[in-house]
Parts: sequence; C-alpha cells; structure tokens
Amino acid sequence: MVGAGLKRRLVEVKLPHSRRRPLRRAPHPLVDLPTDVLGLVMQLAGLTGACALRQTCWALSQLQLPATMQCALKLQCAKANYPPGLRKDDRRDNLCTWLTKDWSMETYKRARMWRQEWAELAFLTDSMPIRPLLDAYFQMPAYSDTIEGWRSLRLPLVRNAIQDRFWDVCCGKDHYLGAHRCKITRELSQEEVVDVVASMLVGVGLWWGSTAFFHTEHGRYGYSVFLLAAEQHNLPLVMYLHRNWGASTTIHSRTREGNNAYALCKDHLERMGHSEEQIRESSVLRYLVKHGVEPAPLVITHDTLEF
Repeated sequence: MVGAGLKRRLVEVKLPHSRRRPLRRAPHPLVDLPTDVLGLVMQLAGLTGACALRQTCWALSQLQLPATMQCALKLQCAKANYPPGLRKDDRRDNLCTWLTKDWSMETYKRARMWRQEWAELAFLTDSMPIRPLLDAYFQMPAYSDTIEGWRSLRLPLVRNAIQDRFWDVCCGKDHYLGAHRCKITRELSQEEVVDVVASMLVGVGLWWGSTAFFHTEHGRYGYSVFLLAAEQHNLPLVMYLHRNWGASTTIHSRTREGNNAYALCKDHLERMGHSEEQIRESSVLRYLVKHGVEPAPLVITHDTLEF
C-alpha cells in the first residue's frame, strides 16, 4: 500500500511552469531587421562572418546564403583525392622560379598535377563561368584563426583554376562545363574581357608579363597579356593595359621569338582573311604605331610541339 500511494503521488507531480512553455529565442540585435537588410548584412560580412552570424542569430539562420557564398562554401568544403603525404605539387607561384626556368612539357604537366590531387575542386571550378568563379574566389577566406586551419584553405587552388583560364579569357572565350559535363563556350565582348582581366590582374593578383601564361600550354611562346590582347585585336584591352601596366611590359614587350605587338596583330588579321586596306585601317595597329611600336614582320622560330 505504501508503494501504491507513492506511485500515485509521483503521477500527480507536475512539471515546472518554465518547462511546459516553448523555449524562447535568445535576443539578438539583428532579429527585428527586414529580410533584405539581413541579406545585405550577410554580403558585407563575407563568407566567414555570415557563417558565424548564422550560428548566433536565428533570423539569419533562416535565410539562404547568397549564390556567390554558396559557391565559395562548396569550393572551401571540397575534399582532396590524396592524403597530405602524397600531395606533391602545390604549384608555388613564385615569380623567381618562373624567371629561372624554361617552359617544357614537364613543367606543364607539373602545373596540372593539382587537378589530379583535387579532382572534386577542379570539377567545381570548371563548372563555373569565369565571373561567378571570380566572385566566389573573392568570398573565400584567405586565412584561418585555428592553428591547423590553414591546411584546409582552398584559395590557392582556386587561384590555379583561374590562372588556367587566363589565356582563353584574354582571347574572348569563357569555357566551362555544363550539364552532363558538356563543354560550353560563351563569347565575351571586348568590354567584358577588359572587366574580367582587370579583376584577374588586380583582384586575384595574376602576373601580366612574359610569364603570365607559364602554367598553360601556351607558356612556350612567352606572351605577355598585352601581346595577346594586341594579337586578338582588342583595342579596349590594349589601351587599359598600356595605361595601367607601363611601357616595359606593353609597348616594348616581345615574345620569345622576338615578335612585337605589331607583328602579332598584323599576322592575326592576315590569318583571319582581312584585306590589305582593312589592315591599314586597323585601330589597334594605328594605336601601336602612335605609341612607339615599330612595324615589323612576323618571325617564326619555334618548333611545333605535340600535346
């Protein structure tokens, strides 16, 4: 009987009043802000700041990250194919090493080794058009507060992917993978090329001299960005580079064969089937001559390499 009475009293015990009510959300100064303002706060905070705010503010946790941050987060979370001990090449982008060695198939294959070691990351970068890829790069953290966190940063690898596409962008083409891994090519206008190249040079910090394309299959020619822009007959890009990067790497630059911007541009126009009158009226050729580039014939001394 004593046990039955004790059981009856335990059933009648009620939970405290505070436990019966739903949990209250902790107060946060951003909770009462409109949704569009919260989205702006996340963009200004960057990827690292937005992820931290989403952990402390319930209102922000209910919002989706902007598309650019979602892409950056995917790139940051990509996993390597090989463990750290087997990853041999991180493509050390040191200008001194570029200037002390010549381009060869060995250096080219070594420059692409990171794609085997980071296949998932390489596929993600190849699947993005160049502008979203650049925007995602600018959102990625450049450092980590943790002791071992720097090992997981993917920023240098994404920079490699951007650098691999530098030549095609200067030629006005944006190559990326679509659905079912089909290759998509989008033609860029001359103004778009100037905008993207400026982001690559200023924002990403790519080199603009004769080793600009050293890590690509075109590195054997020793083109500077200005020489390629002149060859592609992109006057806005030629003017931008000449105005911002000095005469030594623009007007006075030459390829490894000794060709200047005039010879490359004229040869390109001839190969495209332009008449002599159209070549004489070329705006790029006139600009080059006006600023001191000597008219010269094309010199061909390199051997054709098989890839």
